[in-house]
Amino acid sequence: MPIKQQNGFLRQTVLVLAALVFVSACISPRKTDKWVANHYGSVPAPVKKKNELVTVQSTVASMGSVLSESRRKSASLLPLLVYWKWNYVNACKLNPQMALNGFTTTVNSYAARVLKPKLSNQSIVLTVEKIPSAFDLDDTGHYIFFGIYGFGWETVTLVPQEHALQVSYQVLNADQSIAKTGTVTMPISIEPVKAKLYQSVKKKMELYLEQYDAAMLQMGRKLIDKLATEL
Repeated sequence: MPIKQQNGFLRQTVLVLAALVFVSACISPRKTDKWVANHYGSVPAPVKKKNELVTVQSTVASMGSVLSESRRKSASLLPLLVYWKWNYVNACKLNPQMALNGFTTTVNSYAARVLKPKLSNQSIVLTVEKIPSAFDLDDTGHYIFFGIYGFGWETVTLVPQEHALQVSYQVLNADQSIAKTGTVTMPISIEPVKAKLYQSVKKKMELYLEQYDAAMLQMGRKLIDKLATEL
């Protein structure tokens, strides 16, 4: 085979191999949703939202029985002669019912102890207007070529995209007249989780979702503490 044809064949081989590496490395939106389903199983039924002291309601859009919705947010590839770099991002929206359940459970159990002395014979209605439920799966990969051989590595980071809880409230008198209204907005701390070389992205997803679930429980308690200072 002439040298020119050999070079052309080698170049095509390298490109095909690199394309296969790039495609095989991609974590699809479908796989992202599958990992979410492995963690939650199914959308839980709403927990009890009302007692004598506090009522929790929500204006956050429902997703029905869908656990999560993921889509490819962006994708890029830098194909140089001996080095390739790629980045793609899956945007995932979790069903807010999981977060609402965690929030409501904490509010129901904690409000009686903290708010009852403040409210006396009054009651309070909490309306959840914003609740964190979105994150990105960000994958950055590298591949270095050595002739027809090569070596690649990638880093996957799970990054929260929403960082605040917003709840409006109405304090009601015994006759249901409104005594006070207001809105509480507070930051929610959810740390990014990174899967490095040879680490399981699936396990890191589980770790991220466990952290998310814990944060949803904690924010109910933090909100009640903040409300107690306003009432």
